[in-house]
Amino acid sequence: MASIEILENTLLKLLVRRGTDQDRQQITLDEGELGYATDTTRLFIGDGTTVGGNLIGNKFLGSNPDITIFTGEVNDLAFDSDNNLLYRIKENNGSSLSDWEDISNLVSAGNDTINVDSVQRITVGTLSAGNFDADALGSGITLDTSNRIALSSTISIDEITQRTIDDTSYLTIPSKLKISSISYDFPATGATTNNSVLLSDTNNQLSWGMPSVITSTVPTTTANQIPAGTIVPFITAAEYVPYGWLECDGSQVAGADYPDLSAVIGTRYGGDSTNFNLPNFVNATLYGSDVDDPYLATKFSVASGSNISLSAFGTTYIIKAIEDRVVAPTINFSSPLSATLNGVNITDTATEFLSGTIVVGLSGFKEDNAIYKTIYLDEPVSLYAGGLNAATWSEQDLSGLVPSNTKVIHGSIHVPRTTFDYNDTIIYSSYTNALDPADTSAKFIIGGVQGQHDRRDGIYVQFSSRVDVVNSKLYLAASRDNANMVYTVDIYGYSI
Repeated sequence: MASIEILENTLLKLLVRRGTDQDRQQITLDEGELGYATDTTRLFIGDGTTVGGNLIGNKFLGSNPDITIFTGEVNDLAFDSDNNLLYRIKENNGSSLSDWEDISNLVSAGNDTINVDSVQRITVGTLSAGNFDADALGSGITLDTSNRIALSSTISIDEITQRTIDDTSYLTIPSKLKISSISYDFPATGATTNNSVLLSDTNNQLSWGMPSVITSTVPTTTANQIPAGTIVPFITAAEYVPYGWLECDGSQVAGADYPDLSAVIGTRYGGDSTNFNLPNFVNATLYGSDVDDPYLATKFSVASGSNISLSAFGTTYIIKAIEDRVVAPTINFSSPLSATLNGVNITDTATEFLSGTIVVGLSGFKEDNAIYKTIYLDEPVSLYAGGLNAATWSEQDLSGLVPSNTKVIHGSIHVPRTTFDYNDTIIYSSYTNALDPADTSAKFIIGGVQGQHDRRDGIYVQFSSRVDVVNSKLYLAASRDNANMVYTVDIYGYSI
């Protein structure tokens, strides 16, 4: 039992019941009575009903990666040094991990993204790779293989707007561009010559150069050509100098770009083996020289005296740098037309149309409902020559005999000469499609009859022929009145 004892010179002395913790657990402290466990150094207060009284305050047991090494009372604290967590005993004595619960943690920044200062204030630092969600970036920005923000390789945009627009700001694009899946390398320097264009090689390497020479199609004459080296005044700004001309300002150009002008003036106005200078007529005028080479003419100064008035108007002198390319046009007449040049046949021949008198007409003409056509034949090739006395078809092998350009096959039959009155004789030949074999080509055979016979009532001779192109065969047959008579046949092939 605690009591209060008042001593001399002492205001108050508080006596507390003391003993071991085990002793405490055996007694019930009166209401308001204090008890002290000497072995646990803990103070308890009684309520008159609770055995051992009630613990006053809690105790920090220490810091360790394993907090179960500490035991104590409910609400005692321990710090898990591995996970930076503060635990309290929620039940029992803390010898089991389930006796504990975490009530706070110690926060520190893992990198510069988050800053934690000495008084535990958290601020945003520098955002680093790996701290962005790809879903938050949209379609134009992506994360690369190092988790860094980068432009997407498939940016879908309709327009690029320049941020700053003034006389000195330009939108810059890379020199290597891919357009429609084709890569282009643009030149690193600008054009140095008026009217320059971008030229590409087989590797899509672009470079500045002059456009292809414009070719004029005119009659064969040089009267309308302006030769390289011609100088004329040009009343406009120098940047509008027309194609094929250069300003006479003394500038240097490449001989490979202007070979025509280089061949005319060379390096007389300056230059080297690769480049040459243009004449410089800035603030100068021209006059008619009396020497063979105007370059060697004397240069005069124009001065005005008291009785002389001189009016001069400024102009730009330009020099012809690229020759006109003149090509003589031709014309070709082919079937069904024919033509002659000065009386000479030029059908199917390319001819300059101002080179003479050309007469054009149809290759054939119509008369009495018949069309007549002139055919120019080359020398004939003999396909067959021999006798024929059979009324049935006679086969002749033409393999290797008919040239590929053969268009006409002509045949003639000769009747043996006998005594007769020619005026009473009827002799003719024919070409009939009714006779076999039926396999024919588009080549024609024209038959003719020559000779005489002695029958006064007339002799009838029919000569027919066919050409089998597929098998290179010639078939001949003749009908006659005299079974013993032998006819002579000649077959020729003509190319047109």
